Amino acid sequence: MKYKYETHCHTMENSRCSRITAKELVELYVSKNYTGIVITDHFTGPTTVPSYYNWKERVEHFHQGFEAAKNEGEKLGLDVFFSLEYTDLGNDFLLYGIERDFLLENPDLPEIGMTAVLQRAREAGAFIIHAHPFLEADYINSIRLVPNHVDAVEVMNVYKGENYNKRALWYAEEYGLLKTGGSDMHHFNQKLSGITVEHRAESILDLAEQIKAGKSEIL
Repeated sequence: MKYKYETHCHTMENSRCSRITAKELVELYVSKNYTGIVITDHFTGPTTVPSYYNWKERVEHFHQGFEAAKNEGEKLGLDVFFSLEYTDLGNDFLLYGIERDFLLENPDLPEIGMTAVLQRAREAGAFIIHAHPFLEADYINSIRLVPNHVDAVEVMNVYKGENYNKRALWYAEEYGLLKTGGSDMHHFNQKLSGITVEHRAESILDLAEQIKAGKSEIL
């Protein structure tokens, strides 16, 4: 038996770019027979967290989407894990294993820059996925590849498209990085992706360990 997980999805509660609530998100993935989802709302970039909040208020507000999804998931039997999407100048990274305590203890995260954030997260035990690394947009000045600061590359992102995925696959293979896939869910009418793993994940880091051990397949 294979267990199906969404690795990259957003809620309206915490991502300005999303058009699906946490409750709707859970209901959707239950209807598609997923075992679980990883909530990767935007912590920087297009976040709904007001910048005028103090740091503790920002961290607490940021958990609203995850907590709503977690509560609904417990009712419907869907695993819901917490993560975040860290954005720096349009470059995006999924930080698996970063929890509330880490955020509260690091109030300078928005100011210290991309490589410092990634290094600090890895030192805290995070598993880092470079999401859609070749994304092009008018707000992105440069594409930055940081193979020494990430564990995996998102080589399947159905929201961004095939050309981006081909380049991401080259990146992963050129540098010997692990590969993941996800939907980057924002809208109801999207196609779905994710991964399958060999056993039901006990935590987000358990999910990451199965990826590291080669026990995952991209949908």
